[in-house]
Amino acid sequence: MVVAILPLIVSCIPESDFSNSNQSETITIEATNEILIEIPQTSTPDPVETEELEPSPTLESATNSSTNLQPTMIPCSGQLTSPNQEGPFYKAGSPERKSLIDEGMAGIPILIFGRVFDQDCNPMTGVKLDFWHADVDGEYDNIGYTLRGHQFSDENGYFSIESIEPTPYTGRPSHIHVKLFARDGQELLTTQMYFPGSETSGDVQNAPDLLATYLEPDSEGRQQVLFNFIVHP
Repeated sequence: MVVAILPLIVSCIPESDFSNSNQSETITIEATNEILIEIPQTSTPDPVETEELEPSPTLESATNSSTNLQPTMIPCSGQLTSPNQEGPFYKAGSPERKSLIDEGMAGIPILIFGRVFDQDCNPMTGVKLDFWHADVDGEYDNIGYTLRGHQFSDENGYFSIESIEPTPYTGRPSHIHVKLFARDGQELLTTQMYFPGSETSGDVQNAPDLLATYLEPDSEGRQQVLFNFIVHP
């Protein structure tokens, strides 16, 4: 509380002054008493800190940052990934590995990455993603595990695996087969990823979401391929 001490000043002008403008006289009386006025002291409120919200990621913003893409930047559409035929060449028991490329293997190196979400766009952890596809001659290895392998999604639902660009063969456009399994072994999805050049195929025409997104090559020269999986948990 602040207390201000103000002098009381009273000014008096006699009535006769109003009738005689040539004889004006001002009488000023200064009071000896002082008036105490209490002025309430107000506190300055602390500034309110506001959190600057970042815009929600979009596929466009993610692809524009392709060479430095962080897992949390990869957006979720909320649309369930379309299933697609398993085909005759699935083989259980593939090894867990980060790369399907064997030494001396021909083909254009690619890095497939993305996230696994549930229908509410919550990232799913520990999902097994099993990949298999043909080599540059359009042939599958049905004896061993060439171009076959699996990875698991991490705590952000993120996964990545290196391979070579699949080659189209008679009657089929360029594609990679994928199966997703929950932690308890339950199969969540069987589908295929289709690559640029497959846009006019019946598979992509019926399920456009299965067309993978090509980004710029990474620092190692691998063609980056973005693909998200959205499944029922």
